Amino acid sequence: MINDNITVFKNSFLMTYIVLTIVILFSTLVTSFINFPFSILIQLVSIITVMTIFFLIIGKRLKPSLKIFQTTIKKVSENDPSLDDSDIRMINSISDHTFFNPKMLIKYANILLLNQNTFLETIRNDRDYINRYKNLQNTVIHLNHYIVSSNNIETLLEEILKTAIITISDSKAGSVMIPDHEGNVKYVAAVNMDLKKLKKTRMNIQDTYIYKLSRGKELKPVIVRNKIKFNENFHTLENNRFIEESGANAYPCALSSPIIIDNIVYGVLSLDSSSADAFDQEDLRMMEYFTSEMAIVIKNSRLIKKAVQLSKFDSLTNVHNRYFFEEIARLAFEEVLRYKGQLHIALFDLDNFKSVNDTYGHSEGDMVLKNFSSVISSSIRGSDVFARFGGDEFIALFRNSNTDNIEKKITAIRKKLEDSPLIFGNTKYRIKFSYGISSFPEGGKTLEDILKTADKNMYKNKELNKMEIPNESDIDLS
Repeated sequence: MINDNITVFKNSFLMTYIVLTIVILFSTLVTSFINFPFSILIQLVSIITVMTIFFLIIGKRLKPSLKIFQTTIKKVSENDPSLDDSDIRMINSISDHTFFNPKMLIKYANILLLNQNTFLETIRNDRDYINRYKNLQNTVIHLNHYIVSSNNIETLLEEILKTAIITISDSKAGSVMIPDHEGNVKYVAAVNMDLKKLKKTRMNIQDTYIYKLSRGKELKPVIVRNKIKFNENFHTLENNRFIEESGANAYPCALSSPIIIDNIVYGVLSLDSSSADAFDQEDLRMMEYFTSEMAIVIKNSRLIKKAVQLSKFDSLTNVHNRYFFEEIARLAFEEVLRYKGQLHIALFDLDNFKSVNDTYGHSEGDMVLKNFSSVISSSIRGSDVFARFGGDEFIALFRNSNTDNIEKKITAIRKKLEDSPLIFGNTKYRIKFSYGISSFPEGGKTLEDILKTADKNMYKNKELNKMEIPNESDIDLS
C-alpha cells in the first residue's frame, strides 16, 4: 500500500511539473509579443490553476489511503490505554470528517507511534524478564542435580554463589556467611576474594548489611552503594583490615540477601560489583526469588544428606548399620576371593543388657550402647568396619589381620570398659560383652557360613562367661 502511494505521488508530481512548464512557456511567449501590465497576473493565475489541478489529482488519488490511515489510527487508539477521553473524541472526530485535518492526523499518529514504541519496549523488557527467570529455573534444576553428587554443604554453597554471580547482572564477586548458634557469622564461600582472609573476621550477624539496613523490619535483599564506608561505621579495625586484605574493597557496591529456611536465617548471600551504580530494583526482586529458591535447594541437600546418613549409619550409636555393613562385607569377600587375601569377622553381644533397661531405664540402656560403640570404634583401624547388627549385637570386619591380633584388640577393649564404668545415679556400671571370631577360609567358604561360625563362637564365649566367677558389674556409690 505504501509503495502504491509513493508511485501515485511521483506520477502526479511529474504530470503537474509538465503542465506547469507548458503554461509558463506559453505565458512567457504571449507576454513577449504583448506588452500587457497584467502579464504577471496571468502567470499567477496559471500557477494557481495548475496547483489546483495538482491538489485535486493528489486528493483524489490519496483519499482512499488517507481514509485507511484514519481508520488505522482509530483502531490503534481503541487499544491504547494511555489515551484519555478527550483524545479518543478528537480521533473519532478526525476519522468522521469528510475533509481531512492533516495536522491533527500527524499529531495523533505521532502520539500513537510513541505509545506503540513504549509498549514494544515493555514487551521486550518482559521477554528479557521471563528469559532471566527461565534461566534461573534451569539453574535451580542444575543445583538440585548437583546436591545428589555432592554431600559437602560448603561445596554446594560455593556452587550457589557462582551461579548467583552468573544470574544477577553486574555482579563480579561474592561471598556466603553462615551464623552459628551464638549469632556470630563466618565466611564459608567466596568468589574473587581471599576466603582465608575473610575467615579471620569475627562479627555478629546483627552487624551484617541485611540487619543494619532492615532497621528491625522484615529481612529483605538490600543494596549497599558504599561498602567501605559501611564497614568503617559498623566493623572493627581488625575486621576491616582482613576485609581489605581479602580484596573485597575492590568491589564497593553490594547486593546482599538472607537465605531463610523454616523462618530461620540460614545464611547471608552477598554479590559485589566494582560499579557504584550496579544493581537496581529488578535485581532486588531477582535476588529475593533466587535466595528463596536456594533455600529450597539447601533444605533438599540437608534432607538428602540425612537420608544418606540414615542409609549408612545407625541413628543412635552413629556407627554403620546392618544394611551398609552387609554391602561392605559382600564387596570385601569378593575381593578376598579374587586376590586371596585375609578376612575376619567378629560378632559382639552385650551381657545382661536387658537388665539395664529393666533396672535403670531405656535412656541408660541407650547410653550403654553409645559408650560401647564409641570404645570399639576408637580401638580399631580406619580400614576396619564396625556396625550395629541389631539390638545389643554388633559386628566388625577386619581386613588383612589375624586372629591373635584381633584377640589382643578385644582384650584391650575389655580393659578399657572395665576401667571406665558408667555412672547411673549412685551406681557404677561396667559394660561386659561376649564375642565370637570367624575367618575365611577356616570359618566357611561363603560369607553366610563365616557369619554362622562367628555366631556359634560368640555363644560359646557367652557360656564361658556365665561359668566364670561373677564380678559385680554394679557398685553402689551411696
